[in-house]
Amino acid sequence: MIKFLMNSLLFALFSSSIFAGIALDNGTITVTDGANQTIRHACNEHSALIEGANNKVRLLGFCPTVFISGANNHVNVDQTTRVIIDGAQNRLTWHQKHNKNAPKVMISGAGNTVFYHNKE
Repeated sequence: MIKFLMNSLLFALFSSSIFAGIALDNGTITVTDGANQTIRHACNEHSALIEGANNKVRLLGFCPTVFISGANNHVNVDQTTRVIIDGAQNRLTWHQKHNKNAPKVMISGAGNTVFYHNKE
């Protein structure tokens, strides 16, 4: 039952927003769908989905795609090739280029930002 509800929620999210038409691979992990959480998560080469509000998320390692939906989420990721943000006042900072390339970025909503911060 829970799996059915999660699949229904993901279908609703991705069919009604900037995420429409973007296929989630079976390895996409929902890191959070809550509020006011602080989370550290190792991607282990899986894409990450962050939903909710006022979350602080640290994604370790390589995450092929980072999906962010909601408001005022602050996400730091080591490496990614694609960033997709829908919502308001979300912020993503990425730290390393993957194969010498910056990630492709798609943003919908107001006040969303993507930054590069080289830790080296």
